Amino acid sequence: MTRCRHGSLEYVGEQKTDDGSNSYRRCKDCGMLLVLTPSGKLIGVPGARPEQSATASKGTPF
Repeated sequence: MTRCRHGSLEYVGEQKTDDGSNSYRRCKDCGMLLVLTPSGKLIGVPGARPEQSATASKGTPF
């Protein structure tokens, strides 16, 4: 399994918190959402690859 270096990121947005704001960026290569918290902690949330999410959206809604 190859580990992604998250070299190509796109800005998703920010969310205000009590301590500041979370900054959200998505990796264009693997789809992982990276969240940088006001305290400097980096959290990775696994996501679908862009080509997978395009085909998944054509399915039956829940």
